[in-house]
Amino acid sequence: MAAEKKTIQELIEEGRSTTESLLSHANYAEAMICSRKTLETLVQSLCRRNNLPIGDLTDMLDNLYREGVISKDVFAGFLKISMLGERAQSEGQNDPALASESFELLSQAVYAYRQMLEHQSSARRRSASRRPVRRRTSGGISLDNLPPYVKIGVPLVVILLLIFLVRSFASHRKAADPTVNASVESSESSAEAALTTEAETSAVAPSSITVYTTSTSLNVRETPSTSGKLLTTLPAGTVLDYVGSYNDQWTIINYNGTQAYVATQYVTASEVNPAERGNASATRSSSQTDAAETEPALGSTASGTTAADETSAQKAQSSSAKSSTSSTR
Repeated sequence: MAAEKKTIQELIEEGRSTTESLLSHANYAEAMICSRKTLETLVQSLCRRNNLPIGDLTDMLDNLYREGVISKDVFAGFLKISMLGERAQSEGQNDPALASESFELLSQAVYAYRQMLEHQSSARRRSASRRPVRRRTSGGISLDNLPPYVKIGVPLVVILLLIFLVRSFASHRKAADPTVNASVESSESSAEAALTTEAETSAVAPSSITVYTTSTSLNVRETPSTSGKLLTTLPAGTVLDYVGSYNDQWTIINYNGTQAYVATQYVTASEVNPAERGNASATRSSSQTDAAETEPALGSTASGTTAADETSAQKAQSSSAKSSTSSTR
């Protein structure tokens, strides 16, 4: 009677048991050789399961590691078993320590192999449980075989029917309860009245704005310094196109579409009603040559120039437009 064919797992377990028996009988070289043969059976099984070529043990180990079937640590352990078995076979090494190490590495390899098989079996079971179940009607027709327009049309018809029912119910309820319309109209009237009152209140009491005017005749310069280029001289009471504050001594204004600077200490800010703003604006003097220049006091300019330097620069820049009258500070 022919011997019963053993499975790969049974062969691997048998090889491990044989290696352990040889080790216990002090046949250390034979134990390392048997350990290597058992590892070769294990590695061939892994290659078949992962569609890798069967060949030399070292080549198979390289393929398993490159394909990610085994980790770097497992690869190193397998390679150590193979190396010890080759030396025991070619050189007759009979070292008990090396034989024990080879058996320990083989035991770890067999355990890892069993874990891998269990993981693959669990994955297959999970995959089988996730397979969709074909739904069939009472007549034996599969719902999955229905035309696409039927699959899309049925849910659409249901949604439209629900919308129609909701609107019909709302219309019926509105017709049966006339107080709803009265309530809506009352709410709309109240809202319109509130908006009208708010608009009238805003028109009667507009918010005030800040107007900046010159408190005396004032020079307008291109830069924030008494040595800066003189653009013009504004008479007292001129409304300024205020931009912002440059520092404690100079204010930024808009002059003829460009940014210019005037002395802050001679600019007056006042709150006025927008309706009265036109009355607050003063007409600029037609003769700017007779107006005196008013700027920060001596030693307080951004460039550090003196009053004497300012007078000299002013005369040099506007000698053709100004009179011989001294500038007032």
